[in-house]
Amino acid sequence: MRRMHDAIIFDFDGVIADTEPLHYRSFRRVLEGVSIPLPETVYYEKYMGLSDRVMLETVLADAGRTGQIDLDALFDAKCKLYMESIGDGHDLLPGVEAFVRRVVRRWNVAICSGARRCEIEAILSANGLLEYFPVVVSTEDVRTSKPDPEGFVEVLRRLNADGRGLAPGRCIVIEDSLPGIAAARAAGMRVLAVQTRHGPSELASADASVPDLTGVDDEALCDLID
Repeated sequence: MRRMHDAIIFDFDGVIADTEPLHYRSFRRVLEGVSIPLPETVYYEKYMGLSDRVMLETVLADAGRTGQIDLDALFDAKCKLYMESIGDGHDLLPGVEAFVRRVVRRWNVAICSGARRCEIEAILSANGLLEYFPVVVSTEDVRTSKPDPEGFVEVLRRLNADGRGLAPGRCIVIEDSLPGIAAARAAGMRVLAVQTRHGPSELASADASVPDLTGVDDEALCDLID
């Protein structure tokens, strides 16, 4: 039976596809061009989960280079490098394809991501999953990125556009980043964290965490909101 009053909202990078290494390499290359180093550990600890533009703005501020570098040019260069890196397709994370194909039969599903729409759709299309996500809120759709809850609030607004009556507390957000968890919490939603880049102790602010989506069954999902 379809749970019409429940929804599962997916983050994209690090939840559906392991694209964070591609993002990191693209960021590192463009920042090297303006003599700003970006160690991998610093990226994952401090910047992962931010939208591209906010991430670049934050890095420039941290380096004391705000106003000295053309942010738009840096952003465009990063996006170009990233799209080139996914041009041949990209594998989904373990268990994702089967999980999506199963839950879409019972739950409303959507995506809320700081990635650009073209990036999300390219990978979903390549893996035959685009049709399952009628609602996708990307970085172009919000003014403020995670940890602000705006993206999740917008997802709920779009899901409810036809009068479904979904409540925040009946939504399960699947996230892998700390800003994403904070955003979902601020929106009043439950959170299942995936341990793609962080261990269980670091993800303690989520309602539950799992290594990946392979072993997550319908009962476990229902327990989060029932």
